[in-house]
Parts: sequence; C-alpha cells; structure tokens
Amino acid sequence: MLSKPQLINSGIGVAVVGIAAGAFFVLNGVPQAAVDTTARTVAVSSADLAAVSTASGNVSPASTTVINAQNCTGPIASVSALTGQQVTAGQVLVTIDPTNAQNALAVAQAQLDSAAAQANQQQASASNQVASASQKPWRTPSRPPTWTQASRLVPWPQLRRR
Repeated sequence: MLSKPQLINSGIGVAVVGIAAGAFFVLNGVPQAAVDTTARTVAVSSADLAAVSTASGNVSPASTTVINAQNCTGPIASVSALTGQQVTAGQVLVTIDPTNAQNALAVAQAQLDSAAAQANQQQASASNQVASASQKPWRTPSRPPTWTQASRLVPWPQLRRR
C-alpha cells in the first residue's frame, strides 16, 4: 500500500499528464481521417491573352518649366504658343488674368487715400493749435499773466513771483 505523500504525488502527476494531453488536443485539434483529394489535369494549348491592368494614383509630368512673370500672380487666361513651336524674344507667350493685380491695386490705393486723409487731419489739427496758441490774451505785452493763469501754464518749480 502507498503512503499518504506517495498517493498525493501520484494524483498530482496524473492531473498534470491529463492537463498536458487536453492542451495538446485543444491546440492541435483532434486528428481527423484523411480527405480523399483528386487531381484535375488539362491539356496544354496556346491562346491569345488580353492584358488588362488597372491602377490608381496621381499623374505627373515628366518635366516642368517655370515661367517668370515678374511677380504677377493669377490664373492663365490664354497660351499663345504651342508645344515645339519656335518663339522669338519679346513674343507674348501667356496672358495672365489681371483680376488679382487689379484687386491689389485697389487695396493699395485705399490705404494711400486713408494715409493722406490722416495726414491732412493732423496738419489741420496742428494749424489750429498754433493759431489758438498765438491768440492767448496773456501773451500780449500790455497785460502780464496773473498768478493763477501762470500756475496752469508753467510747471511749479519754474514759477517765480514778481
């Protein structure tokens, strides 16, 4: 007869073997009978094949040319030359829509008019200040300023009583 520790160890050993066998069958599946496969054969012959392929993406030119239009921007209105055509110096090749340039000119003109109006307003204000300063009654030599008038016009340390 087996002792108590031997009996416990035997039970643990049987449990470990059972768990390992169950894990093996779960992971690998239960073996099944072989499926009968048949091969199909066809005779070789020649035939024409139509090659069709589809693709997606972007189309880009093989080369590009930059045209300097002296800082003019806008959409191209017309092109006067064809590909491969001989051109001469000074020939008009491209006409650019002038809308952007006209809008920029209108904005610049409005800013200029606003600045001119501000300058005129400041000049008129300065002229009014000069005119009002020259018409002060206490500036006349026949009538010197009183102490109250002088204290409003000159800072305190500069005042001296007469």
